[in-house]
Amino acid sequence: MKFNSIGVLLAMVSISAIAQSPPTVVPSISNVPLAKHSCGTPAMPDTAKTYTANESNAFVRTLEVFRSCIQTFAESQKIIAVAKQKEAETLRQSAVDAFQSANVAAAAADAAVREYNTYSEQALRIVTPKAAADAPSKTTPIEPPPQRPMRSY
Repeated sequence: MKFNSIGVLLAMVSISAIAQSPPTVVPSISNVPLAKHSCGTPAMPDTAKTYTANESNAFVRTLEVFRSCIQTFAESQKIIAVAKQKEAETLRQSAVDAFQSANVAAAAADAAVREYNTYSEQALRIVTPKAAADAPSKTTPIEPPPQRPMRSY
């Protein structure tokens, strides 16, 4: 019976471990300072004190001013966030375009090298038919430039 309860306990632990979602990875923004609001936070009311209607109304007005200030700050930060997201998307697309251009340029270089090698081999066979039949080519074919792996997004 003791082994059975240990098995059930282990099964429950492993099921709960599987059921937990992996931790969310948050990108590092350590080089970007977090904006701070400049709204004056009202003092917290004293729980031991009994407030009059005028004091309560004054606190509610102060709280409304604080709410309005925080709301204005939050809206301004949302506008900045949308603008920065658009800027980041433009930069990302620019990087993708640059990688695509680099890949096209590398393919064009490879094609030119292949064209030269094919042409030079054929031309040398025509110019020196006996030498081409007896010996290997006297020209060294051009090696294409080494390919660097291109990142894509």
